[in-house]
Amino acid sequence: MLLAMGQETGQAEETTEETAEAQGDHTIDHTIAEATEESKKTLEQNIRLFFGR
Repeated sequence: MLLAMGQETGQAEETTEETAEAQGDHTIDHTIAEATEESKKTLEQNIRLFFGR
């Protein structure tokens, strides 16, 4: 019984770590997407300023 409880605890810890890792990956992806969008806006503004459009 203790062995089974230990295995369940280990599996729960692995699931928690996997979930945290997936959330971290999502956060990184979201941050990159936001930075990319901001870079596009800045580039568009700079082009308009440079070419006067």
